[in-house]
Amino acid sequence: MKKIIGTAALCAAVMAGGSAFAFECKRGEASFDKPGGFPERALTMIVPYGPAGGSGQVAAAMAEAVTELTGIPINRDHKPGGSGTVGMTAYMAAPADG
Repeated sequence: MKKIIGTAALCAAVMAGGSAFAFECKRGEASFDKPGGFPERALTMIVPYGPAGGSGQVAAAMAEAVTELTGIPINRDHKPGGSGTVGMTAYMAAPADG
């Protein structure tokens, strides 16, 4: 019984912390200023699913919306397979660029 109560308390604390964080994020003004000319090239979004499914459509809409808002081109790199494992492996193997 103590384990269940402890787990419930932990979940409540995480949810409350997440709510507080979300509230803090909404308080600031959004800024799309590019520090030091960033980026000088297109960004790449690794999508761990194929382009024809729902995730591919959401990725396309998101990339288009971000490009319209910021002027930063976003290339989608679809890596389907392994229930997302292939995409996650590609993400982890990508060099740190910044």
